[in-house]
Amino acid sequence: QIHSCNLDQAMKIASLNSADKYDPELPLLQSRAYGGTLVMWKCQYDPYITLHQVQSTAFLPVLFHPPGSALSVHIAVYLPTLGQESEFLDELSKLSIVIDEISDANPAATFYLRGDFNVSQTNTKRTLLLDHFSTQHNLTQVIIPKPTYHHFVGNGKSDSFLDKILFSSSAPKPETLQTIEC
Repeated sequence: QIHSCNLDQAMKIASLNSADKYDPELPLLQSRAYGGTLVMWKCQYDPYITLHQVQSTAFLPVLFHPPGSALSVHIAVYLPTLGQESEFLDELSKLSIVIDEISDANPAATFYLRGDFNVSQTNTKRTLLLDHFSTQHNLTQVIIPKPTYHHFVGNGKSDSFLDKILFSSSAPKPETLQTIEC
């Protein structure tokens, strides 16, 4: 974890959406940074990358448009955890609005969403919400055949399969998963 104000010292080609980005005094009050979303890319792609600024720490869209290729939108996702249901719904709604905004401005854009959606198969409400979100935006989910980590929720219980990979159903190059290294 890192505060936004320290990011430039640690990395050159990256963008971080964290709570202190919207509250500059937070690093003075908290020794530990809050979670957020971070996107990094190789420096040779810098001229073709545009950050789409959002007022959220739960996701971060990057528009990638190299010469001779169609625009693709890559969104890093870290939605609120179990027990924060209103925050989860709020952030999923914000994400939906941002996808609509980008789609309206770039109708041919292909979307790729990756990260921790905090939607477990055992949480039927969140699963239904993510299914509706995916249908609304014409997104296909890549099957991840095994849990990528366990999130402990208390009383010896844990959630798995929280990481998700979604992509535009009409993508010229569908997202695939070859191996998982844990």
